[in-house]
Amino acid sequence: MEKTPSVIDLTQSAAGIEQAFTQVPRLLVHFSSPTCSVCHSTLPRLMQVAQDHQVPVVDINIDTHPEVAAQRLVFTVPTILVLAEGKEMLRESRFIGYDRIDRLLGLMAED
Repeated sequence: MEKTPSVIDLTQSAAGIEQAFTQVPRLLVHFSSPTCSVCHSTLPRLMQVAQDHQVPVVDINIDTHPEVAAQRLVFTVPTILVLAEGKEMLRESRFIGYDRIDRLLGLMAED
């Protein structure tokens, strides 16, 4: 049975969130908003990709953490970032290319 990737709940400061980003080798970050209807459909699909690659997911509400969105230059939702040790490797916004995310995570796992 495959392990379900964790969704990391962020109730800490922006500095704490950024620090958490660097502590995980591979991480998917989903920026969303409660008023974004598209965001409600992108997170389950992202969770499936994360499960396939055993990568944790962080779901960041931009209304709750606008400073994190600003620091990562996120101006629209949904936005998905693929991070490797805190460094942005891929950014997908609005029209999400899950195949690109899947391919990159596969390449990162080979390293």
